Amino acid sequence: MPDAMTACSSVNKANDLPLTMGEFLGAANFICIFVLAVVLLVNPGPTEVDGLPFLRDSIVCLLVVVFMVAVTWDNKITLSESMSFFAVYACYIALVLLPGRLCFQVEMVRADEEPTSPSDGNFLPLASESEAEDLEDSKLVGPGLLAYNRPSTLRLVLATLELPFTLARSLCIPSATWSRKERLLSAACPACGVIFMFLSYGGWEAFEASDEVHWAKLETPSEVLNVPGWALALVVGLLASTAVLCLSSAREPPAWHLLLLLWAVVTAVSWFNLLANECVAVLEAFGLNLGISSSVLGITVLAWGNSVGDLVADRALAKQNRSKMAVAGVYGSPILSDLLGLGVALTSHVSQHGALESQLSKQQLAGADVSVFAKHL
Repeated sequence: MPDAMTACSSVNKANDLPLTMGEFLGAANFICIFVLAVVLLVNPGPTEVDGLPFLRDSIVCLLVVVFMVAVTWDNKITLSESMSFFAVYACYIALVLLPGRLCFQVEMVRADEEPTSPSDGNFLPLASESEAEDLEDSKLVGPGLLAYNRPSTLRLVLATLELPFTLARSLCIPSATWSRKERLLSAACPACGVIFMFLSYGGWEAFEASDEVHWAKLETPSEVLNVPGWALALVVGLLASTAVLCLSSAREPPAWHLLLLLWAVVTAVSWFNLLANECVAVLEAFGLNLGISSSVLGITVLAWGNSVGDLVADRALAKQNRSKMAVAGVYGSPILSDLLGLGVALTSHVSQHGALESQLSKQQLAGADVSVFAKHL
């Protein structure tokens, strides 16, 4: 999701394709080289992988980089070329699912023919002692915040810095769980969420008085009212917030709790959009002031920032001795980000503005060469 949102922001709003291409090539290099090295070092035992899936994913990841370079080779990206990213990803999904489906059917046939013992099957391991101690040492005191029995100065500083963002997020995105506190926060989400969406997609200009763009004209039987669009949305949000309070109780989640979860998905996307816009704006400001090209910023800073989640997740899996899943994530993440992220960003831009001019810089070609060489090894 961060890759797709930053790609849409840099291509559609900033019209900066070099930043986007550099980010995807840099992220592929960072994940397949640095994150894979971390997985190999952190794994407590020998790193095991499934031979055929590993070979499949590494080859597909290599071909995706070659495909990205081939699409931009003629310095122009058309609608058919942007749509081809989705076709390639659909082929990859079919390549992943179909063999597994066939093998599953074969195993089911064998299971019907052969007797099995009562102990056959897959079981989840119990939590380790260290995990149990972590759960005992900490408790959830607020949405997204943990209170520790033995707080350190660093934890207090981090919690203080995190608190404003956590409160803002909790006032916009309803929680999946339900309690008295979360009921009150969920009631505030419709009203706060619509205002945040105006800020995310329209910026501060969305709150300016403009008869042409940001004002909605409503005809009543007696008069015509000029109402700001954000004010109208706020009224609707307040009515929805009141309905949440009146039609729910603190004892159990309401029957329509799924609607709140759907609203959580919508507002979460608006959060990603705002963060991506600000990230791209900050990077371009640094590039202009320091004289650094967008390609270099995309390959380095933006790629590293968007790959932190992969680093944390794959490292955690490796520490739990789940090396197969960690290595699969190392190669699967660039495939998903490159194909879907670029596909969404390029298709939305080309469908609105026509063919997009594209020319890979020397830094991006070097990044593609490094990526191909790393996957070849």
